[in-house]
Amino acid sequence: MNGGGALDLWLGRKLRQGPPIGRAALERHQLQCLRETLRWARERSPFYRQLQATELAELGAIARLPFTTAEDLAADPLRLLAVSQSEVNRVVTLHTSGTTASPKRLFFDAADQQATRDFFVAGLSQMAACGDRVLVLLPRGHPGGLGDLLAAALRALGTIPVFAGDGPLAVAAARVTRQPLGLVIGAPVPVLALCRLAGRASVRRVLLCSDSVPAPIVRALQDRWGCEVFRDWGMTEMGYGGGVECRLHRGYHLQEADFLFEIIDPESGAPVAEGQMGEVVLTTLARRAMPLIRYRTGDISRFLPGPCPCGSPLRRLDGIHTRRGTEIVPGGGDAVMLAELDEALFGVDGMIDFRIGFSPGHSARLLVEASALPGPSGWEAAFEGAIRDSLDGIGAIEGARRIGRLSVDVRVVPGAVVFSPGKRVIGREPPQ
Repeated sequence: MNGGGALDLWLGRKLRQGPPIGRAALERHQLQCLRETLRWARERSPFYRQLQATELAELGAIARLPFTTAEDLAADPLRLLAVSQSEVNRVVTLHTSGTTASPKRLFFDAADQQATRDFFVAGLSQMAACGDRVLVLLPRGHPGGLGDLLAAALRALGTIPVFAGDGPLAVAAARVTRQPLGLVIGAPVPVLALCRLAGRASVRRVLLCSDSVPAPIVRALQDRWGCEVFRDWGMTEMGYGGGVECRLHRGYHLQEADFLFEIIDPESGAPVAEGQMGEVVLTTLARRAMPLIRYRTGDISRFLPGPCPCGSPLRRLDGIHTRRGTEIVPGGGDAVMLAELDEALFGVDGMIDFRIGFSPGHSARLLVEASALPGPSGWEAAFEGAIRDSLDGIGAIEGARRIGRLSVDVRVVPGAVVFSPGKRVIGREPPQ
């Protein structure tokens, strides 16, 4: 299906009306669902009992309500629960990378998981067809988890999913080279490692999911496999859905029938202008087990202005620029964001993955640990030199190093090592 057609069919089913669906109809649906969610949360969730009882007249009025944070989910998650524990279908304990804080705990019922599966079916139908072999570079996991929901969606489309996320990359690489694949699904770094290991292969499409997607990884996959690359964005707090590209690849079409999204100034909390970068905030619109009101995701992005040329009324989110609190500040100068580091280091030929951070107690000593497949004699020295050159292409790093406020130590790890199996966090911890 071209453009956003599959997503529009999903939206039509959610709104119980046929195409075309305009933006006004979608926002009416959101406002009605938002009012119902606020009433439900006030009545059933101890955490949200203090929400003001005034019915919101418009979507923008949500900005008057307080935020929910990751700390709230960790401090006392049962206070956010709005149903009896017997109605909970899945509990997820989510540890935050790079901190010693208490883990977040999330509760989902069967309807929450069905909503995610339905959105997966709509998104995946743009990429895979009945009879396609699909390699999933994610663990199959527990019932109701990401892998299980993906499997259900792929089966609904009549594809043949093969899960390879629990085994060695070399085994998955052998699968890629043995037979044509309609689709490969996985987080960006493991899929890049698979591509480097497997070399040339018959792969028609790739879906990079669950993380920010560096542009050099997309280019590497396209160059090596000649494939079409899709991206999606999601979080465990959302039940793994969130947004997915249409066939025109112009931003993530958001799951707006189930969530209301805002972009705020990370410091003041005020809404930002259309097209301006800020922190993504979400509110659930159809969740009963654990509604979330104005949840601060920590992801920094922006709404892309104007409608997508595909014609879908769904708003589009740009790629994730960074995560709040994970940038590095070399030599006490300007901050360097995740996207800048990704563009520089994943652009190095042969790069698989990297970790970067400051030596404990020494903000003037930057440590880089990088993984790459071994090459001909002298490759390690050449690879290390390319890393240093790429980092010097970032003004804040080059400037701090030039005036003696920063030193850079590079360690090369031979082999397809994947340091970051989940959400990638840059600068919070140094390599060990």
